[in-house]
Amino acid sequence: MKKYTITIAEVHLRLLSEVTEKMARTIVGQLDYGILEECEAAIDRHYPELEFEDRHSMVEYTKNALDEIHQYCWRQQGNARYGVGYSAKSDMLWDIYEVLRHQLWQERKDKSVMTVDSDKPLHWNKKIPLIEIVKISDDE
Repeated sequence: MKKYTITIAEVHLRLLSEVTEKMARTIVGQLDYGILEECEAAIDRHYPELEFEDRHSMVEYTKNALDEIHQYCWRQQGNARYGVGYSAKSDMLWDIYEVLRHQLWQERKDKSVMTVDSDKPLHWNKKIPLIEIVKISDDE
């Protein structure tokens, strides 16, 4: 298996963590986590003049639309959602996310062991090794 080294800044690490989580969730049909937040940000960006009730209506419309897409494409009703084990691709993304999330937890000054990010990655896709992160600098 080919291996690569990528050097990134902490801001990139945070962004990759967010993106891998959202994409893994989107693949398994968790659109309310994977896409809704970005839809809300787009509403705020493109409709800054909206009053609270109008914004709330747009968000509810978006939630209902995402629910319809979820029911149509993933064939699940209500709050049912797929998760780990749905596909090798989503499991691999979740593995990457867990490694990134744990590294970011290690960087925190106010670490709590009572948070999910304190757990070491579970490694769902056993066919592919977990990514490794080596901190090369502690510059702020």
